[in-house]
Amino acid sequence: RETARGSAADCRLQWVVVSSGDQPDSPQQVLFFDDGAPVGSPTMDPRPYIAVTAQGERDAVVQYQWRQGGD
Repeated sequence: RETARGSAADCRLQWVVVSSGDQPDSPQQVLFFDDGAPVGSPTMDPRPYIAVTAQGERDAVVQYQWRQGGD
């Protein structure tokens, strides 16, 4: 299921974050598109707690977080 989507400032780079479950720590994957054409994902394996933010005109930053100790 889709959990987030966005685009860079020039709207050419787009992304969708999809999740395999409903829990906050469910594995997620980022899918990138260039002007609507699939580009791929930055990782082969899904990860929990993914955030993607636009950076500048044509770029995006993907942030991954992991649970620590008693989280």
